[in-house]
Amino acid sequence: MELQNDLESLDNELNDFSEDPFRDDFITDEDAVRSGWRSAWTRMKYWFYKNRLKWTNNPIVIGDAKDSRDGSNFRRGIPLYELDANGQPIDTELVDENELSFGTGFRSKVPFKIIFRTLLGSLVFAIFLILMINIAKPHHSTRVLSHFGSPEFDPYVKYFNGTHEFFPLTIVISLDGFHPSLISKRNTPFLHDLYELKYDGGMNITSTPFMIPSFPTETFPNHWTLVTGQYPIHHGIVSNVFWDPDLNEEFHPGVLDPRIWNNNDTEPIWQTVQSAFDGDIPFKAATHMWPGSDVNYTKYNEEKLQPEHKKPIARERTPFYFDEFNAKEPLSQKLSKIIEYVDMSTLNERPQLILGYVPNVDAFGHKHGYPSESEYYYEDFTETLGEVDTFLKQLVESLQERNLTSFTNLVIVSDHGMSDIVVPSNVIIWEDLLDEKLRKDYVSHAYLEGPMMAISLKDSGNINEVYHNLKTSIDEDKYTVYVNGNFPKEWNFNDGKNHHMASIWIVPEPGYAVMKKEQLKKVAKGDHKDKNEDNVFTIGSHGYDNNAIDMRSVFIGMGPYFPQGYIEPFQNTEIYNLLCDICGVAEKDRNSNDGTGMLMNQLREPQSSEEVEIEDDFDYLVSKFGGFSTYNIIWGGYPEETEQDNVDNDNDDNDDDGNTDEIAAMPSSSLTIKLEMTTSIPSATETLPGETSPSSRSSSSSIQASATASTVEDWLQDIINDAKDLIDDIIDSIDDLVDSDT
Repeated sequence: MELQNDLESLDNELNDFSEDPFRDDFITDEDAVRSGWRSAWTRMKYWFYKNRLKWTNNPIVIGDAKDSRDGSNFRRGIPLYELDANGQPIDTELVDENELSFGTGFRSKVPFKIIFRTLLGSLVFAIFLILMINIAKPHHSTRVLSHFGSPEFDPYVKYFNGTHEFFPLTIVISLDGFHPSLISKRNTPFLHDLYELKYDGGMNITSTPFMIPSFPTETFPNHWTLVTGQYPIHHGIVSNVFWDPDLNEEFHPGVLDPRIWNNNDTEPIWQTVQSAFDGDIPFKAATHMWPGSDVNYTKYNEEKLQPEHKKPIARERTPFYFDEFNAKEPLSQKLSKIIEYVDMSTLNERPQLILGYVPNVDAFGHKHGYPSESEYYYEDFTETLGEVDTFLKQLVESLQERNLTSFTNLVIVSDHGMSDIVVPSNVIIWEDLLDEKLRKDYVSHAYLEGPMMAISLKDSGNINEVYHNLKTSIDEDKYTVYVNGNFPKEWNFNDGKNHHMASIWIVPEPGYAVMKKEQLKKVAKGDHKDKNEDNVFTIGSHGYDNNAIDMRSVFIGMGPYFPQGYIEPFQNTEIYNLLCDICGVAEKDRNSNDGTGMLMNQLREPQSSEEVEIEDDFDYLVSKFGGFSTYNIIWGGYPEETEQDNVDNDNDDNDDDGNTDEIAAMPSSSLTIKLEMTTSIPSATETLPGETSPSSRSSSSSIQASATASTVEDWLQDIINDAKDLIDDIIDSIDDLVDSDT
């Protein structure tokens, strides 16, 4: 009963207090402060003592009955034995580390279970809050892994090449105007080995018989499709040349007006990858002469060139690094520039995505088409093919020398093929198709779109009259007139509201073209040593039906992401999603596109060449590309060319394995260009004991291969060849210096 008497005594004393010391806000009262409650430690103890009865599971027992927690006899606060005669708390220590003394033998255990549960709940809540904050971030890519190739490849981790840390690297090389049937053991031995999946470089290879470009099969529309995944009608670069009536401006290659290039529904791959990751992965992209990558959007934002465009253009729409177009750039310099990005000294400044553009084959093809063996420019053509092949080979060897192939993926593509046009017999003249008065009264602009003609009208009400006049003026077996909105469905080119689209188009069959009189005269004045006595010569063009044989494009992927095998032909709108997947961009962070997922599905189950069934016009392909084309050998059943068959190869006896690594009609200097290490990153093979040198597993340059096993005579010949190469390099450097000064 002693405890009961103490509580009753305290209750009586509280009636005389002006304020209740057990009130929750008592600790902040001015009276309490004036009475000496200045110590933070004392306040904390007071709070603890005041509230400890709230935490205990043991009710106070008075007599034989238990108090209800709502009862008037139950007091929460400081017990009598903790107060002095004036009602002030006195310091007391814990009698036991697990118990508190209440006086008169009453003890209460510290509520460790409650404290533990509170801490655990706080921890869970904190983790949940962190997760919610990260999910709410607008551009943080969720991990997404597609293990088509090596299960050890992870786009989110850092790798070590033996000397430096690297994020995974993706390199895309576009070979403008390169038809897959141009690949052959004779003219492109490196691409031949890749295409046959026989390259022994320690990298998985995925290939397809051909990739299908988008219509129109022109350079700018298809390069923009490759990096956006959208058809030209959707991304807005509908052809190489078009009229923008809203801006009253003509678009053609070289026009960098951001108002034309910007489309709110379009996002190039470099914008996607540079936006998808936060600071954990400082993703940077670099482009070398890729069409559309050197547009300056800063000017657009600063000068508000398009006021109705309310949302500023993201800075990520421009690659972190980009190089402007230079048609005269030699491939050796292009290779050096790409490797310069790879060799950047620090992890944070080094790009993880590099896109390069190679225009050589397309430039040659426009001048002379694809010459066959019996035609005048064949040797020049094979030299161009060989130079491109060597460029790709040396790019891969450079990656091997740096020990980067275990986390580097290389994607080789082209935008379209090329069709040969016999001039002037297979050309119709624009001025002959429409009466001069109709052209003057009705036509606002008429642009040559490769071999096609795109006609914009002053008044759309005159479409029917112009359309019917054109149809009566052409051979409909070779040319077709289309009104915008009535193109074949499979072209994915119908949009009557697209302001970049001309009203009427004349689309020829492959091998035919529309030209203006002025253009025909200009072409005829060109260098055409193949002219016969009737002044007939051959040029090349593209822009035709994207399903035409001549318009096919290349796809080869190699690296740890890819499986080993073939996949069926697919359209180039799939490449954007492929690059996103390689770089680890989650689907929620990708821009909407026209990809179907066909490519990704096929990568899960690659096939052998026998399993990929191809029905084709091999008679035509052999007449155009020869029976030695790798495509014709793999899928047409033609015999593989032997060394004896290849009369143009003068260096067959230099190949130890019987394979032809030299390129027909190519100067020896072009095969012996060796890229030097230009930065502080050394070859990792020097620092990894027990590791076989990557370059020893791949074919090296012919000079290196022969220098260690040749006779003294061969050794002297190698020195002479080296001297010639050095002289060529010096001449190239002088030319570059002169060009830069001018």
